[in-house]
Amino acid sequence: VRNALKQQRLMLENQKLIESLQQSNRRLADEIIERQSVEQAQRALEVKALAQSKLATIGQVATGLAHEINQPLTYISAVAQAVQEDIRVGDIDNQRFAQQLAECYRQVGRIITIVQHLRSFGRADDMEMGPVSVGGVLDNALLLMGERLRLGNILLEQEIDEGLPTVRGNAYQLEQVFINLFQNSLDALETRTSGARITIRASLAGELFRIEFSDSGTGISPDHIDKIFDPFFTTKPVGRGTGLGLSIAYGIIRDHGGAITCSSEPGQGTTFHITLPTEVDWHD
Repeated sequence: VRNALKQQRLMLENQKLIESLQQSNRRLADEIIERQSVEQAQRALEVKALAQSKLATIGQVATGLAHEINQPLTYISAVAQAVQEDIRVGDIDNQRFAQQLAECYRQVGRIITIVQHLRSFGRADDMEMGPVSVGGVLDNALLLMGERLRLGNILLEQEIDEGLPTVRGNAYQLEQVFINLFQNSLDALETRTSGARITIRASLAGELFRIEFSDSGTGISPDHIDKIFDPFFTTKPVGRGTGLGLSIAYGIIRDHGGAITCSSEPGQGTTFHITLPTEVDWHD
């Protein structure tokens, strides 16, 4: 009888333990589902913020792009007027006309390249990852930002080592990082009357792809240096900045398995240091 009672008591205790374990599992499952929902919501917000940042970028580069596109259009218009005049007076130089026509085609190709890239850059963002040439990403960023650098009389220096490997990433997201850095440098160089310079260095540091993005601008106060990657932190006047540019850049580099840091001296300029794993060394 004692053994039977003991066995019954053990069975009851075991049943309670099983019920307690089931309750714990249900709570854990609910917590996992809730955490996944929060992560999905956070990811959706990040994608939305990136899309908004792209739209803001397109708005900010619009003036420079208009000037960039206006130059070839002006040339094409001048050629058309010259040919019309030659036809009117009956003086057509076929060789000269062929050369001018070839240049017109080249200028049209330049416009098409800018417009097509602008459409691709501004489309809804995806997370597709693949081999990316950082040099190619930089060239695309300059396609949108190059005219603003020229209009601002800013010298661009590029020191890109030859034979660098590709990185695993999303080309449009990495381009957004460069564009955000360019925009910050343009603001920092706005008051410089001479010596405005941006320097980009890319090299291989062991198994990591290393990028240094420097400008000779006003620099960052020591009181602000630890906050620059925080969302919505900005020292720019109201209407000049959202405080999301560097935060978005930080998130993109993090999602690519890399790191971004900043060093700066007030009045001496700022340097952003970026490291990314190469395509060979990427680990999911």
